[in-house]
Amino acid sequence: MAGMVLIGVVMLLGIGGAVAIALLSGASEQTPEHTQAFAVLPVPEDTPSARAFLEHYTSQIAWMDTSVLRCVILVSNPDSQTLCEELAREYACYQTMTLPQMQGFLASQCRKAPNSGKTG
Repeated sequence: MAGMVLIGVVMLLGIGGAVAIALLSGASEQTPEHTQAFAVLPVPEDTPSARAFLEHYTSQIAWMDTSVLRCVILVSNPDSQTLCEELAREYACYQTMTLPQMQGFLASQCRKAPNSGKTG
């Protein structure tokens, strides 16, 4: 009986220690000022299979932690512009951009990054 109590106490101490470590390590975590978790996905065509894939992808994004992936930027061309805009209206995880807009956005994100290609 004493052995069971000892095992229970050790397990509770272990769980308590793990919780304390998780709380203390989370408090000292840096908050990123300018970084965003996003992905870029080119959409080359407006077809039923492309729509089905993007809707399935939406369900996968919903399960992800926002620190892993917050937004998917759909890069459209003239053929897929309508599909991308429609999906961006239906689902909050999507934004749509053209290729020149995407290039400008990436350039601005690179300028904001603390290690923007500089070696030291």
